[in-house]
Amino acid sequence: MALKEMKKNKSRYLIVGSIVLLISLVTFIISGLANGLSQDNVSLIKNMPDGTFYMSEDANESFTQSHIDAGKQDQILNNDREAFAFSIQMGSLKNEADNQQSVPFLLLPIHRY
Repeated sequence: MALKEMKKNKSRYLIVGSIVLLISLVTFIISGLANGLSQDNVSLIKNMPDGTFYMSEDANESFTQSHIDAGKQDQILNNDREAFAFSIQMGSLKNEADNQQSVPFLLLPIHRY
């Protein structure tokens, strides 16, 4: 019965099928764009070498909101000779074409404690 209905109203089902196809295509493109943008935001953190990151508990797992007090930092740096402290700050710069670019600023200490 359904095949008879589809044969009788070919244009209607062709339009409905086209709409479903276009909606799925737009959903696929938007999900790919969102995934790419999220990868762009975390690529600095993901491409860091393996190791342990110490963050403050009240930072809600956000690197930019974390702050380790000086006593805890000194304790960690003295216990592990390969450890180092750094700070991440996100900023933006404009290039020659006046396009804005997101830039992470990493601040490292000048001397070893």
